[in-house]
Amino acid sequence: MVKSPLWSFLPKGLKISVLLFLLVLAVGTTGFHFIEARSYFSSLYWTVETVTTVGYGDILPTGIMGRSFAIVVMLFGVSLGLYSLSSMVGFMVSGEFSRVRKAISLKSQLENIKDHVIICGYGRVGRKAADKMDRLGLKYVIVDRNGDSNNGTENGNRLFVKGDATVGNVLSAAGIAKASFLISCIPDDSVNLYIIMEAIEMNPNIKTIVRASREESIKRYRKVGVTEVILPEEVAADQMVNYVVDSLSF
Repeated sequence: MVKSPLWSFLPKGLKISVLLFLLVLAVGTTGFHFIEARSYFSSLYWTVETVTTVGYGDILPTGIMGRSFAIVVMLFGVSLGLYSLSSMVGFMVSGEFSRVRKAISLKSQLENIKDHVIICGYGRVGRKAADKMDRLGLKYVIVDRNGDSNNGTENGNRLFVKGDATVGNVLSAAGIAKASFLISCIPDDSVNLYIIMEAIEMNPNIKTIVRASREESIKRYRKVGVTEVILPEEVAADQMVNYVVDSLSF
């Protein structure tokens, strides 16, 4: 059974109220159909008319069984109808609707994105990488343990996947199979190593760039097939020396 995208994002309380209301409609329709010998459509119409307290009076139960059943539908149906209505109103005004709408939009974008960059880790380095990509107009997805909270920041338009990047399902949600690059910015070489190994296993053609915290980790990264290893201290030193050289050349 394929679930509707909207249904999968609805709050549990709202799901329960909707299911209970549909159950009342199903039971009421079936009951009136067999007890009063009405068609299914007429029985559904009768049930909705009873539950919503409209009471047109165009269809009435004739026997004791029918009237007794109608009383049960009135008592339970009206209560559940009001409960479902209040749940829906609460869902609309509490901000949950906006959250669900954003979640559905995010899911759609993640399903359609391809040839993008996956940034693992949204610390100082990850944020700078995302800022640079924004300026260059590159497509990217950020994987971070605090994805939900990041979506509420001034950069809420960025695509976040919440979770541990060492887990295959999380990388899969970020579109690893269709990604061109993966950048791992986490300041822990062992974690970066697991991420890279998982990424290459899921997409052997992906190019990987990793931040190394120690020089001795560079060989390990090379062994697992990392495309490029960046040592922040080395980059900083090169920039400093280049600045001195450029200044002396004048």
